[in-house]
Amino acid sequence: RAQRMLVGDLDNIVLKALQKEPERRYATAAALREDIECYLTDRQVAARPASLVYKARKFARRNLLALTGSVVFAVTVIALVVFYTGRLSLERDAAQMQAERSDEIARFLTSLFDSASPYNAKGQQVTAVELLEQGFERIESLEVRPALQASLMQNIGNNMTALGQQQRAIPMLERALEILEQQPQADQYVFLDVLDNLSEAHRQVGAYDEALAYREEAVSLATELYGPHNERVAFLMMRIGVTLFDMRRVDEALDIEAQALVKLDRIGQRETPSAIDARGNYANSLQYAGRLAEAITTHRETVSLSERVDGELAPNTLIRMANLAGTLVQVGKLREADALIDTALERGARVWPAGYDQFVYYYYQKCQLARRLGDFEEAIAACTEAIEIAKNNFGDQSLFYARPVRDLAALRGHLREFESAARLYDQAEAIVEANAGVDSLTMRIIYVRRAETLLGAGDYARAESLLREALVQKDRMASNTAMFAEALLVDALSKSGKTDDATVIFDEILPSAEARYRDYPAILPVLSAGTAHFRAVGDFDRALALGEQIEQLIAGIGEPMSWSSAIAFSEYGLVLEEIGDAKAQSVLGTSREVLVPLFGPDDPRVP
Repeated sequence: RAQRMLVGDLDNIVLKALQKEPERRYATAAALREDIECYLTDRQVAARPASLVYKARKFARRNLLALTGSVVFAVTVIALVVFYTGRLSLERDAAQMQAERSDEIARFLTSLFDSASPYNAKGQQVTAVELLEQGFERIESLEVRPALQASLMQNIGNNMTALGQQQRAIPMLERALEILEQQPQADQYVFLDVLDNLSEAHRQVGAYDEALAYREEAVSLATELYGPHNERVAFLMMRIGVTLFDMRRVDEALDIEAQALVKLDRIGQRETPSAIDARGNYANSLQYAGRLAEAITTHRETVSLSERVDGELAPNTLIRMANLAGTLVQVGKLREADALIDTALERGARVWPAGYDQFVYYYYQKCQLARRLGDFEEAIAACTEAIEIAKNNFGDQSLFYARPVRDLAALRGHLREFESAARLYDQAEAIVEANAGVDSLTMRIIYVRRAETLLGAGDYARAESLLREALVQKDRMASNTAMFAEALLVDALSKSGKTDDATVIFDEILPSAEARYRDYPAILPVLSAGTAHFRAVGDFDRALALGEQIEQLIAGIGEPMSWSSAIAFSEYGLVLEEIGDAKAQSVLGTSREVLVPLFGPDDPRVP
């Protein structure tokens, strides 16, 4: 080590000091000391020739820290330049690909809409559904990348779903999924979207097993892409809950929806739009499970959050108000529910143009509420408005169109316009069969409503047949709908003379009805049917007990008596009349005060 130190500057200093010629030696001791200090401070010494390499080495030793930083900085700059050059190159390529994709889509859409022009349509009106179908057929022949084909098919399928054409949308979305599955480098985020869309389309047509399978696959993929603690994972879990609920696996639905809400709360997403949507769906499940008090509390919280986060005029806020209104109906708060729908309609008019598709839902609910409140003229006007908007936006062969047609049929039945009601029911059934199938839950709901009309017309045998067909899917119906169908069946059997069968069914349904709806007017059809039945067979003790339940329930509603409540109340009055109770005239008089102005004194529903 000492030898290495002596080589170089020190060696040259010593040799200079030992030179024989005075002019080659240090002139003074101070000059020698200065050269030694230069060595110690890594400066150039006078005893050594000053080459460029030597000067650079001395400079580097004196500035080692600064030079090290400079080198690191330079290397970093070079690395960043290389990285961002590569990134910009990739982004440039992606932008170029996106531009090409946009050009291809633009060309595709231009050719598609050209077919709807007057020059090519040749006098035929081309509907949106027909245009989408033509587009789907053309996509297969497009010479574009498979990923673009799948994307186009997905978009067309989603638009078909939005137009209420779920049955047509499903093959399109399945084809998009098939194309993506054949691509080893397929975009997994697009794949996730297609799975989600397919699940929803199947759910809407009642193909719940397929819907659940796609949704579970979507949750698995989303967890892989985003990790388990993610808002989209929680939202997809909630949609599994919605599907399970549609399958009437209510306990499982409520459990997974509650898990989704907990997950959202834990990741600090309680007040995001997705979290609010999840809360609203949980409230819907509570409602249909018959947990009405919890449902109303959760619905109110959802509406409040939605107004604050999404805004009072947001479409989702208006939908959530309508959902709250639907639950309020079940607890007899008809006027509060009606006010909510009026508010939704007023706000909607400030957001959308007249005839916008969202109005179908609100006018549809307005129709139902006006009917329950006995304003049949307004109910018919609201139903007619819903039908017209559905026709203009979705077509007269969509499920959106069939639902208000079904409700208008029920209205005509309440007004005893049975032939008109029958034609409307036939129309609704044909549309539902084409879109959802004859075995769908939607068709079963029509059977229940039609059976109610048939009972009013005195066709008990056909009413019984339809109700038995509907109740094949009892476990998939909302609990209050299934209970209403069973109450109608008791009525049909009793009035057709099958009294023993009526008693058996009534004894089967009463415990579950009381367990869920003892304090709510939703149970009135069951109590009314039972009161009428036991009065008819002479079991006045039992009829009287049921009638007293009707009286207590109506007294607790806290609103003016509705016409349906008045019909149930009149059954109690008829029992009192049969047993000679003086209270009968008061009860029957109260019922007539409600029913006569609506139906006239000669209507069979007026006691």
